[in-house]
Amino acid sequence: MNARILIHLDAVHPVTHGRWHRVAYLRRLPHPGEVITMMCGESAPAEFVAAWPMDEPALTTCWGCDLAYRRATGVPVLPNHPALAHP
Repeated sequence: MNARILIHLDAVHPVTHGRWHRVAYLRRLPHPGEVITMMCGESAPAEFVAAWPMDEPALTTCWGCDLAYRRATGVPVLPNHPALAHP
């Protein structure tokens, strides 16, 4: 019997330039090298790693993706949201 690895596509968060992003409406995992566009508008080729290397710096949130996700899903956006300071 095989052990299935289930990946919830809403929990896929690409990382570029030390920031984790959101991708809207993935219907499948992208193929390695396939260009994906994050909710903030940034695009990059997909790459897969088994785990985040421990010697890498901590990730930060892409506030542009966070703002787009909140607006798309009806989650309230507070007036002090970081992405509103830099439109």
